[in-house]
Amino acid sequence: MVLAGVGLALALGVSLFFLRNVIADMLLAVGIPRTMWSHILSVIVPAEAIVVVAAILLWAQAARADSSGMLLTGFVMAAHVVVTLATH
Repeated sequence: MVLAGVGLALALGVSLFFLRNVIADMLLAVGIPRTMWSHILSVIVPAEAIVVVAAILLWAQAARADSSGMLLTGFVMAAHVVVTLATH
């Protein structure tokens, strides 16, 4: 069951990764240039928020294994962002 939560969180992250250029083009249409911060605020932050909210809702429904898998993946994604920011 933990793997189901990991799979759900990864599926969300991968789908948003593939949509990143579409999101960047939409931001360009309203005058926001492509920068690291526009990417973080338009792709990374919403993905993390969705994973955390979904994990909380699953935890409340006693699907704790799925929830813990989602939280584990969310923490790994957040750590990836922190390491990337620290190295750039």
